[in-house]
Parts: sequence; structure tokens; C-alpha cells
Amino acid sequence: MATLARILTLILMGALGTVAERFLIGLQAPQALSNPFSVMRLGAALQIAFDSLNSNPTFMPNHTFAFTYADCACDAKVSLDSFVTQVREKGIIALLGPVCAEASEVSFFIRVPILMPSCCPLCN
Repeated sequence: MATLARILTLILMGALGTVAERFLIGLQAPQALSNPFSVMRLGAALQIAFDSLNSNPTFMPNHTFAFTYADCACDAKVSLDSFVTQVREKGIIALLGPVCAEASEVSFFIRVPILMPSCCPLCN
């Protein structure tokens, strides 16, 4: 838990130039339970982590964290489309998940940090 908190703090310090009250993080993961990075495996753990951060009065007081999910289906086109949608329509400030190289490359240019344990080739 402490590691996630440190990572989120570093991302927020680097991604934001102003103070905000709510930080929305995008999550991209396949829905298939057979995948080790499935949202069925990660979703509950992330919700617990975010709830823990939000209930800690000493960790970034007056700020809340939330995430929004998109099924990347381990497909480059779907992943890229989902990423652009999450940035433009949802306003995410960072992305978690096994996103594909295309989304990673776009994130560099629009300055949205990505935390991922792997790329899509490992999803298959």
C-alpha cells in the first residue's frame, strides 16, 4: 500500500502544476479472467487501495482518488482508442494497466504518465 501511495504522489507531483481536489486515474486491463492482469483480478484490489488512500487523513488531505476502467482486450487499436477517450472525455491524469505500445507512445506526447506491469505482448 505504501508503495502505491508513493507512486501516486510522484505521478501527481509531476503531472499537475496546480492543486486539484479529485484525481482520476485510468485503468486499462482485459476483462478475461484467464489473463493475469484481468480487471477481475485487479479491480477489487485497486478499489481497496484507493479507498485506503482516500480514508487516510494524513495522505494528501482534501484530495480524493478514483479510477475509471476501460477494457483494452489486449488489442492495440482498442487500447489506443480507450486511452484517448479516457484522456479527452474522462480527464484522467495517469493510466494504470497493460496498455499497448501505441498508447504508451501517445501518452508521451500528451504528458500522461503510465504505470504498467507489462505491455500487451505479455497479455497474450
